[in-house]
Amino acid sequence: GSDGHLYGVARAGGPNGTGAVYRIARDGSGFTVLHAFGAVTSEATVSPPTNPDGMNPTGTLLAAADGYLYGTASRGGANGTGTLFRMRLDGTGFEVLRTLPALVASSTDPGTNTDGAGPAAGLTDGQDGRFYGVLSQGGANGYGTLFSFDPVGRVFTVMHDFDNTGGAQPSGELLLAQNGALVGTTTGGGTNANGNNTPYG
Repeated sequence: GSDGHLYGVARAGGPNGTGAVYRIARDGSGFTVLHAFGAVTSEATVSPPTNPDGMNPTGTLLAAADGYLYGTASRGGANGTGTLFRMRLDGTGFEVLRTLPALVASSTDPGTNTDGAGPAAGLTDGQDGRFYGVLSQGGANGYGTLFSFDPVGRVFTVMHDFDNTGGAQPSGELLLAQNGALVGTTTGGGTNANGNNTPYG
């Protein structure tokens, strides 16, 4: 962070067992939980579980120029498919910026939705006023999406729906290359030299 502290997320644990955002000094002192994600509000038989603000945060936090930390929660939220959130460096002002839509189940194909679901990485500052990220599930084909998010206008835009042939289940933060391109990886899908689909990413 701009204050010299280190900021991170714990995927599980905390008072509600749903994860937390923390701060610690570089010498290991002053460990502080800045935000504990909310308790599960859905019935035990409901899958995926839901809560108000998301659960199981993943990836690095993005310390933006506006003084906020931006992050992703891989599950939870009103639909159980994850959230995008932000908070100030002192832990105040926690806000859910985007609740990802529910997945529409299919007996033969992965679940689909409009945005994608299940963030598996943090956000990348595109240096153009927008943040960029990947969602490992959902989208038009059920194999995940690549998206942009305008933190000022709160505009969420799907830039690419993965189709398995060109990769599936994107994972890891996107890299902003020197030429302005975004570079990323998928954990599944792809096509080999013979033109056959592969499960290897």
